[in-house]
Amino acid sequence: INLDMIAHSDYDPKLFACGLFHYTQLRKPLERIKSDKIKLLFGHDDPENKEQTDWTFSSDHKVFHKENIPFIYFGVEDHKDYHRHTDTYAAINPEFYVEAVKIIIQSIQNFDEFLLD
Repeated sequence: INLDMIAHSDYDPKLFACGLFHYTQLRKPLERIKSDKIKLLFGHDDPENKEQTDWTFSSDHKVFHKENIPFIYFGVEDHKDYHRHTDTYAAINPEFYVEAVKIIIQSIQNFDEFLLD
């Protein structure tokens, strides 16, 4: 988990799950995620969607996608500190980070249950 990619959402608490456009079979377990503090949204992976940047090839998961290995990448949209010298531990939102980690843990648990069904 890249701390800087899931710990900085100050105004509109949203976390995106990227990869579901390409691997629709991964969507169902994520649809059951519950959080009162963060909206888990799906997106940033459709090359035809001009309203969002496509993150499919933007990070470490691109090598998996190139080999047709399904992936889910959790991240937040660009923020004022994104890839700047101000993107430090002091700039993160700890409450958002903790809730994002809870969502990711729920995701893993849901996938475990889904695969056992």
